[in-house]
Amino acid sequence: MFFLFTLGNKILLCCDGAARKNPGEAGYGFIGRESAGVVLIAEAGGIWIAPNYMANFFAIINACEWAISKGLLQVCIITDSPAALNSLINKRVPWYVQTRWNKIISTLVSYEFIHSYREVNFSADELSKMGATLMRGEKRTFLRKPSFLISLEQPDKIYYRFV
Repeated sequence: MFFLFTLGNKILLCCDGAARKNPGEAGYGFIGRESAGVVLIAEAGGIWIAPNYMANFFAIINACEWAISKGLLQVCIITDSPAALNSLINKRVPWYVQTRWNKIISTLVSYEFIHSYREVNFSADELSKMGATLMRGEKRTFLRKPSFLISLEQPDKIYYRFV
């Protein structure tokens, strides 16, 4: 498995959600990187009690809303949640984020989705785990690579998944 940066002006939004149980104390995390790999933002947020599926949606929604707030209207969304990804592709977004998602897609100039395995989405995975320890509505925002992330995904590295 490989990690790739986006081409051109697209912003890469690596997103993940986590719940300590399913459902349980949940959080989201995302990291936004430009095409050269520079970290623009990393965020972890607390949701409260929710299933993984819901946490993944909150990661994607919050990442896209951040991009729009910065005028970054071309995005590539990476998630390791096949369920969330299929819902977005088939336009079957859950009711609790439908209004926000409709506003997002009407504002973005372009967007694409990429499924990734957790092994190639480990930065967002770590942020989502941090989010699951936060109170509902609480968030931690970093404007560069957080120091607790020892490394970031790199395109020249091969990532393995052992089954």
